[in-house]
Amino acid sequence: MDQGVALLIGTLVGGFCGFIATKMQYQQKSDELLLIALENLGGGSQKRNVGISAIELYWNNSRHKDVCLSLLIGSGIYLLRDSEQDDKDIELYNLHRIMTFILKQGELRESLRNHYERLFEAVKEAENPKNKDSLKVKSKDLKDWQDELNRILK
Repeated sequence: MDQGVALLIGTLVGGFCGFIATKMQYQQKSDELLLIALENLGGGSQKRNVGISAIELYWNNSRHKDVCLSLLIGSGIYLLRDSEQDDKDIELYNLHRIMTFILKQGELRESLRNHYERLFEAVKEAENPKNKDSLKVKSKDLKDWQDELNRILK
């Protein structure tokens, strides 16, 4: 075999191996970002804000979109029902970011139907909260979210 051909083959194989290693490292970093999101969504308002940002950043490269949506839906339900945050601005901001992100995803995947149905119920209940200290959301926002969830669930 000619030395030039052997060198070319070696270069191509080395480049291909480097590409594969870089791709694997990139996927690993993306998965680490998802773990950061998981850790932060359940924390306080500032940590929740970081978790939402991590999911937004991670979204386009995600192999775990259903997991991300179910996490965001769970956080949205928590903020609507159990947060005891009253009118805390940062949590209202977090809820708006969560709802905007969830509702702009378009078609409903059947694997998430139950999650969206539970979110719909939480939005309906937020009009007359059982917990007097629950997050106070404007009626117009609740109506808009109900309408959009209705559209998605049909």
